[in-house]
Amino acid sequence: MVKSKDCVLIARKGVVEVEVKDGIIVAYPKTQEAVREIIMEYVKALESEIQVDKAVLVGSYGRGCPDPDGWDDIDVVIVSPGFEDMRDYDRRRLLARYSAKAHTLLLPRGAYTPDEYNNRPKELGLTYYKRTGKVIYDKSRD
Repeated sequence: MVKSKDCVLIARKGVVEVEVKDGIIVAYPKTQEAVREIIMEYVKALESEIQVDKAVLVGSYGRGCPDPDGWDDIDVVIVSPGFEDMRDYDRRRLLARYSAKAHTLLLPRGAYTPDEYNNRPKELGLTYYKRTGKVIYDKSRD
C-alpha cells in the first residue's frame, strides 16, 4: 500500500472532487448538477442490459439536504420493465454491478417494475421514496 499526502484533486470536468485523506482516496459529487450527471451516466450504462423507465434520486440528495461536506451517498431507485422476470436478488445485483462503475458513492436503493412502483402504496420504503424523492430521469418525458 502506498501512503499518499493529503490533497484535493478535481476530476471528471469539475463534476467530482477526489480527495486523499489519511492515505484513502475518496471521490464525491460537488453539486446537484454533478449528481444528476452521475445518475444519467448510470442510466445510460444500465440501458445496455435493461430498459430504464425512471431513475429517482432519494435520500439526502433527493430531499435537497446533503451533507455540506459532500460525503453523503447518492441513493437512487430504478424503475424498469426489465425487472419483470427477475428475482429481487438478481435485480439488486445488476444495479450494484453498474453503480460501482458509475461512482463510488452511488447506491441503488430499489429496483421496481413500473407496475410495482405505481401500485404498491403500502410498501413503507417505496411510499417514502415517492414522497421525498426527485425524478431525475423519466423515459416518458424524453
